[in-house]
Amino acid sequence: MVATPLDQERARRASNDVRGVLQNMSPKRQKEYRSLARDFPAMVQSMGLGQAMAFLLANAGKEDKPHGEFAKHVAEWLLDAKCTAVPLNVEPREQANGRTLLDKLVESAPHVWWHADSEAIAFGWWLKRFAEAEISDSKANQGRKGSTPGATPAQET
Repeated sequence: MVATPLDQERARRASNDVRGVLQNMSPKRQKEYRSLARDFPAMVQSMGLGQAMAFLLANAGKEDKPHGEFAKHVAEWLLDAKCTAVPLNVEPREQANGRTLLDKLVESAPHVWWHADSEAIAFGWWLKRFAEAEISDSKANQGRKGSTPGATPAQET
């Protein structure tokens, strides 16, 4: 069997993560997830992965926001054995989540942080692309009372 390129694995995982969002979140939460996906690569680039993950975790428990799910998606990828760019793999008995990722990063050498930042940005771009493709404004607005599918907010007023 031919090895799958890392970028293809990123795309596969991001696609599956966004499909899960479509199946398990309300339209309002989908829109918030899409917004996080749009901002995440720049957030990591400006603050670093540690602070970006801390931001997501700090907002995870507030009003059923999608921050926790987004943090989980990033952490699951970075802690997965298929993510060969970052040597942070967790033991099978450990749960891959944002807190686990932060713990692993804190225990790591600086060069691991740098690789993790780069990999988080690369994976974030895939999450961003799939979220933008799959979670459109019309899909996010379909659950609203009185909204017209496919209408822009200006057309609805």
